[in-house]
Amino acid sequence: MNLKDILNKLKESGVDLKLVGEIAKAFNYSYISGYEDSKKDNVKLNNQSCFCYCPNCNNELCGTNSFISDIDGIVTYECSKCGEVSKFDFSIAPVPILIGKEE
Repeated sequence: MNLKDILNKLKESGVDLKLVGEIAKAFNYSYISGYEDSKKDNVKLNNQSCFCYCPNCNNELCGTNSFISDIDGIVTYECSKCGEVSKFDFSIAPVPILIGKEE
């Protein structure tokens, strides 16, 4: 059912369309305000929330400029401390999984 059909049904049932318009405005304002609030919350989410560690020296990889590539969820890092290259799969679980390292 589209908006035109809904409005016609409301009109046929005797509902005050002006009141419906005011409700719609209030709802839209609330939705937009919620959207704006969620954008503010997203600023907080820009903080690092994922951590991967070098399998060789335990250096943290995500926040230390170690990223090399991301191909279909397989992310490659080169440790900024020891140079170890490792691959993590971000696509198969809610956490990254170490799937290998290059010698």
